[in-house]
Amino acid sequence: MSVILRSKGKVESGVKYLKNNALPGKSFSSIKELNVWIEYWCRAISDERKLDGFPEEFNTPKLRFLVEKSHLRPIQLPRIAGVRFEQRKVSADGLVRVDGELYSLDMSFASKEVQVQISDKCITITAPGLPPQTRDRAQQVYKPIEQKIGDTANQIRAARLLQLQHVNKEYQNNPLQRPLSAYDSAIGYTKVQQ
Repeated sequence: MSVILRSKGKVESGVKYLKNNALPGKSFSSIKELNVWIEYWCRAISDERKLDGFPEEFNTPKLRFLVEKSHLRPIQLPRIAGVRFEQRKVSADGLVRVDGELYSLDMSFASKEVQVQISDKCITITAPGLPPQTRDRAQQVYKPIEQKIGDTANQIRAARLLQLQHVNKEYQNNPLQRPLSAYDSAIGYTKVQQ
């Protein structure tokens, strides 16, 4: 009994630490939203803080966990929240990289700092003043057309048309789009006979 009483304060101090550091000034509309925030805070902030009195090779909770992990029993339950949040900067051409893959966004996001909500199936990108954009992680990975140095405009167009055959049919026809010959004549391009 005395062992339990002596460790009770240590267990409760973790609750107090979380309450005083992760929750001040925050409000949540659901328990799920609270759990997502706490998991993010634990991984991104609390696990990265420096601990006094420990050697450099394991002076953060994250590094200490790696040392202690082999002594723990496995958990059979799924994670509370399968979502994480990260900050990103969108490239000038409207692409954002998440877990090594590129996703194309609306050009209004170009060169902006954004928050990315990452789940197993999709990502949602938000930025102040812009409507959020969601991308399917498997289906909407950006795959640029590989162009060879000697490719002609017609070869590039043919490759692009081949790629567009896999796109949903309602997105293939834009009633406002001009024929490509209009753009060719606007820049003075003429076909060279071979």
